[in-house]
Amino acid sequence: IEAQEDRVKITATDLDTSIERTIPATIRESGAVAVSGRLFQDIVSKLDGPISLQLEDAKLKVRAGRSEYTLLLQSAEDFPAIPT
Repeated sequence: IEAQEDRVKITATDLDTSIERTIPATIRESGAVAVSGRLFQDIVSKLDGPISLQLEDAKLKVRAGRSEYTLLLQSAEDFPAIPT
């Protein structure tokens, strides 16, 4: 997950197939982190309305409405570049 300027870029791969999606967003601070793609997808697919992503204490808080989830972070630099 990479936050930059006015968008969030979400990238996933299994090293054979990759997908990248860019979503317009309000960004307060740029940066990149890695989280479990399967867990992230499971969470956001069940949320309704606007979703908020916020870094807190080396964790990613995912919020929408009254729902809140906390995901452990991994360094985005620890993962290979996506093949193009």
